[in-house]
Amino acid sequence: MAAVAAAWHPPATAAASGDVGQHYLLAAVAGIDVPSLNVFLQSWRRYSPQTRIVLWVEQNATLAEHGVPADVVRFTRTAQDIKLQRYELWRPFLEGLRRQGKAAGVVLADAGDVLLQADPWQDAVVEMLVAEDALLFSLEGGPHDGMGKPIRDCAANRQCLQRCFGAGAAEQLGGKPIACAGVTIGGLGAVTAYVQQLLDVTQSSATQECRDQAGGHQAVHNFMLHRLGEQGGLRFRHHARAAEELPPLVLDSYGWPFRIDRFGVLRRDNGTTPAIVHQYHRWRGALAIYRAMYPYLGRGFDYNGPNATGNSVLAHMRLCQFCRKQLDAGAATTA
Repeated sequence: MAAVAAAWHPPATAAASGDVGQHYLLAAVAGIDVPSLNVFLQSWRRYSPQTRIVLWVEQNATLAEHGVPADVVRFTRTAQDIKLQRYELWRPFLEGLRRQGKAAGVVLADAGDVLLQADPWQDAVVEMLVAEDALLFSLEGGPHDGMGKPIRDCAANRQCLQRCFGAGAAEQLGGKPIACAGVTIGGLGAVTAYVQQLLDVTQSSATQECRDQAGGHQAVHNFMLHRLGEQGGLRFRHHARAAEELPPLVLDSYGWPFRIDRFGVLRRDNGTTPAIVHQYHRWRGALAIYRAMYPYLGRGFDYNGPNATGNSVLAHMRLCQFCRKQLDAGAATTA
């Protein structure tokens, strides 16, 4: 599984200047519609403008104008599904930051169904992860699943695990909770080690079919947590949190009650606000709300003065009497 990408090198002066508190958002863009990507980028700019966004975009794809500062790295797709390939794209970037001795927070995210509604770096759990240089495994599940929905109770996850590691592994790990691979957050050292080990496990233990098909990244992610984690074989510190433990990430797909208030903020039933919302597109009501909150306007619209309206409604509007007097007074003063 070889990734082809333009070389990207972090600024050589960053470590020397003592800039050690940066935050990074890494995402691969392929097959994502413009409105969904716009929600992703605009929400990050709104709530965490200091986060440096780096996007990997397919070589021949046109990236729409979103008005959000981002570094863009071009790549060539080498697999039918890029969700495993993207880790190969991210690896040299992360290793480059590590060589500079940076201490930073990193988010790896799906760009098509994630939005931000608070600065994640101000969340107490995320602050702990960055301080410890650890990584968060977010466990999936609904209100009746306790510490997470078992893998065997989800056909898609069970089948992916079996396709990647065989029926024996699927059976052995079937009672373990599903961990979501769509958003990974933590300290730079932990995230780098996670990406390196995920690629090593994929290369050494996963089937070829796993590398080419959708869902392979989720299977490897869970295999690492439940097989290697329980054997003490992970190369990074980590924490696992179920939905009931109020992690900084919420998954909108398991029946948890929530409310979107008049300002478009999604709140849990107990009133708390998760910083990151994932899989919001699975409820059409939320999808419509967030696309309306963050409409894609391209380069925007220009208004060049009163003579530019032509036959529009503005061209035929009459000024109120007070406004006309103010305008006339201004004109007399100018004369």
